[in-house]
Amino acid sequence: MAERYQQTNPSDYRGYYYLAAAREHEEEQRPVAEALLRKAIGLNPDFAASHTLLGKLLVRDDRASEAVLDLERAVQLRPGYQPAHLYLGNAYRKLGRRADADREFQKLRELNDKEGAEPRLRYHRGSTTNSPQ
Repeated sequence: MAERYQQTNPSDYRGYYYLAAAREHEEEQRPVAEALLRKAIGLNPDFAASHTLLGKLLVRDDRASEAVLDLERAVQLRPGYQPAHLYLGNAYRKLGRRADADREFQKLRELNDKEGAEPRLRYHRGSTTNSPQ
């Protein structure tokens, strides 16, 4: 489905992002996923999820120093985006930057605590509901 969307909407970053997300778990597809994410970022450099997923892939491939740039950009674009803080903390840890990693993991804990304390709007099977989680 993502592939068809990407083919029919080649100028829309979302098709490239979702196709990369579908392929990221297959090791032999990771280079393809990386290329798709770079295309998505080229089309929309302000979409934090693309930077985060690219950073996640780079960390997984032992390219943490490269990953930091995209993950820091993701945090800058969307400060409350928990996955960006998680993967940035992991990248810092792999680079031996303990204080930076601790800061990111602390921010992640704070975001998790805040999310648990505030009701949020959730999407469930075609309707929206308030959830106390």
